[in-house]
Amino acid sequence: MLKNNYHTHTSRCHHAVDKDEAYVLEAIRAGIETLGFSDHIPFLNGPESRIRMDISEMDSYLESIRYLRDKYADQIRILVGFEAEYI
Repeated sequence: MLKNNYHTHTSRCHHAVDKDEAYVLEAIRAGIETLGFSDHIPFLNGPESRIRMDISEMDSYLESIRYLRDKYADQIRILVGFEAEYI
């Protein structure tokens, strides 16, 4: 049984759907012990992208996941980070 998932995107990356909290609730239901959110890191001055959040969404992403981490701290360990590609 999968106990840890470190690769969860949010709708901000434009190729995932649903609310952030829905992923947390599903992970809890599935028995996940650690859930790691890892949206694609935005480009500071890059072009608009269909696979990553916009730089303007970064603060709301971090705030949302940190809020959920605190809200569900007694049920699941939640980590927040970014997926970064080397180009």
